[in-house]
Amino acid sequence: MSTSDFDSLKDDEQEDFISACAKRDLKPTDFVIQVHEKFPEGPGVGPVDRQVLVTRTGTGAHRNYAAGNGTSWNYAFEQDLIAGLFG
Repeated sequence: MSTSDFDSLKDDEQEDFISACAKRDLKPTDFVIQVHEKFPEGPGVGPVDRQVLVTRTGTGAHRNYAAGNGTSWNYAFEQDLIAGLFG
């Protein structure tokens, strides 16, 4: 398993995250992003399990989102912002 941060996200993911924050008058720096990727074990090819953990600094509120092909974690994050999950 590997772990990385906001800078490792694709440009469009970063832009969507920044936009979602701006719509709610929040700064991206109000959050800590951790990207966890688990690669298939053994030889051969398989899907990578990719998760994005978003934590709001100050409140400690956090949520883990499935990320990668066929997912829209940024949309789910924005919906959680609208619902007040992160305070």
